[in-house]
Amino acid sequence: LNEASDAVTNEMHKLDHAVDDTYEEVNRAFQAFIDVIERRRDEVLSSVKKIAEEKKNVLKDQMTIIETERKRVQDECDGLQYQVEVRNITKKIAHLNNKIDSVSTLIEPRENAFLRFTVKDEDAHRKVTETMQNFGRIATSKTFPGLCLAKARKAVTHLASEVIVYAVDYNGEAQVQGGDPLESSVKREGADTGEEEVPSKVVDHGDGSYSVVFTPVLPGVHLVSVRVFGRSIKESPLQVEVLGEHNPDVVYGSKGSGKDQFNQPVGIAIDDDGFIYVADTGNSRIKVISPQLKETKHIVGDALEGRSVTGLTLTPSNSLMFCNWRKKTVTEVTSGGELLSQFNYESLQEPTTLAVNSQGEILVVDNASNQIFVFLPGGKFVRKWGSKGCKEGQLGSITAICCSSDDDVISADSRLQVFSSEGEYLRTIFQAKEGEIIMCYLIFNPTKFISNIILLINNKLLIINISSGKGPKGSYGGLFLDPKGFLLASRQEKSASCIQIFDFSLGTLIFTIDSKEAKLRRPSGLATTQEGYVIIVDLGNDCIKKFSRNQGKKWGFRSMRKPTLILVTLLNHKEPKNKRYLKCTL
Repeated sequence: LNEASDAVTNEMHKLDHAVDDTYEEVNRAFQAFIDVIERRRDEVLSSVKKIAEEKKNVLKDQMTIIETERKRVQDECDGLQYQVEVRNITKKIAHLNNKIDSVSTLIEPRENAFLRFTVKDEDAHRKVTETMQNFGRIATSKTFPGLCLAKARKAVTHLASEVIVYAVDYNGEAQVQGGDPLESSVKREGADTGEEEVPSKVVDHGDGSYSVVFTPVLPGVHLVSVRVFGRSIKESPLQVEVLGEHNPDVVYGSKGSGKDQFNQPVGIAIDDDGFIYVADTGNSRIKVISPQLKETKHIVGDALEGRSVTGLTLTPSNSLMFCNWRKKTVTEVTSGGELLSQFNYESLQEPTTLAVNSQGEILVVDNASNQIFVFLPGGKFVRKWGSKGCKEGQLGSITAICCSSDDDVISADSRLQVFSSEGEYLRTIFQAKEGEIIMCYLIFNPTKFISNIILLINNKLLIINISSGKGPKGSYGGLFLDPKGFLLASRQEKSASCIQIFDFSLGTLIFTIDSKEAKLRRPSGLATTQEGYVIIVDLGNDCIKKFSRNQGKKWGFRSMRKPTLILVTLLNHKEPKNKRYLKCTL
């Protein structure tokens, strides 16, 4: 009872302070309107004074002219009394008559005294009155924090996760209006400092429900605390289990040649309207799919025959371009399938994939010669570059290429290499060299083995997900560089396949998408929609899969409170007995 009394007394004190604060807010808000009205009144009065002065100055100038002419006429009239000859007098009188006629224009004032205040909008007063009558309200609430409910939705690392809060009053009735001052905080279970807190925000839906949105970067239990009026709601903090596996929202397609079926699909492109184009290689066609993942039509033709169309891309004009390695042709068609152009080149032996840069240049990969050929629209040869090998700047069996906004070329074989538009080698993304001494920061996950290793090699930060086994072995199947600067790459390894997300400018691996419920067998082409979904072609399962991603935000990572700094050599790795510390060579 004493605690209850103290709590009620404290709330009464808060109410008194709230009243004072609200008085100040009301006065401040209405004073702003009063200031606007006073400022406008001063402007109008100043305008009246300015216009009156301008009119008066014109009339004063006219008076000066009148007086000058009056004096001149008077002087000439006074001179007539000294004239004795009739002829001179007659001439003078005629001159004076002409003068009088010339000054007759001075009789009418050059300005007028008209000055009136008018209001063009006759409803202005009514509108202002209605605005002021509806301006502001005193917000209050009957929400009882101790009865408010919270429900967590499925939470996955690196994706926006949500906890729904439902406001309830003292009688247990659900609230139907928003406006409650909710506060939230999210942190991983076991964290004793603010360093492990995850940023969160509250979204008011206006119907008595609220969303606490946060983006976890590590799996495990997260504690979501919610307060209303500074008081915790029921079951706060809510325990939310964050999963580390990313499963597709939708799986579309199956093996076959009929409706909604694929046979060895490879390439993919998505246009500005969200329509998806998939190179259905085994069926010698391009399947066109709506943003809602409904089949709309097929693009067919001689250029697609031979079950050998493996490269597909969009041009800056939103047309489709694909290459047929068996026919050794590069073809451009409209989104409806109408032929725009087609060309081949005698030195082009096995064109397997292609890309188009911002200048409209067509980059075609020739896997027979391990070179990249560059053509102008229409097929005019410009240049070629590349040589076979596994050294820096050399090309292996290239499976995908794409271009950055400044026309750098990213190629994928077992590595991701970046070249200039002229073919000059610039850098390699995510390639650990055996035997190289590096600086290593270990990020520990208390519930699992090490989740990430952050490597500092040649002053460049690399992040490798050790627990998922994504090392330098394996090969890539598809590439896509999104407008936000993230490089998405589909990767196939002996043990598993995944989608890797890189920060392209830094060359760092942010995280991987590795579905457990719908495993990727042979991931190939991929692209992102404007809504932020990742669409990937799964060649091994003859389908496409749609994954969520964190729209509008940068994917990131969070380290442990006191990361361990060690020097290691990249050789191999084993799971230590004591999972709190790592003592091994990598």
